[in-house]
Amino acid sequence: MLIPMPAGADAGGRRPRTRLAHFPGRKESWTVEFHTLVDRVRSEFLEMPGMRLTPAQAMRLWGVDAALCQRIISTLVGVAFLRWAAGGRLALAHDQVAR
Repeated sequence: MLIPMPAGADAGGRRPRTRLAHFPGRKESWTVEFHTLVDRVRSEFLEMPGMRLTPAQAMRLWGVDAALCQRIISTLVGVAFLRWAAGGRLALAHDQVAR
């Protein structure tokens, strides 16, 4: 059985980079887009317990640039959903599995 690739994925199944710049002058769209990304990141951490990501790995997985990645990380660390684990990796705040 073939599993369909996400809409807009390239031949390797990678998601396209998400850019907020395609909404110039529309702050509401930025906010909706940002919250959609944050919700997706939350889902990925909940679906994969024990996952640890460096910021560089997070950028590739989420398909975002460094500035947007840092903003997502800061938001989720700020609300105690994510925490910094050993080796500069991100982990679920309540996940205490040593890696």
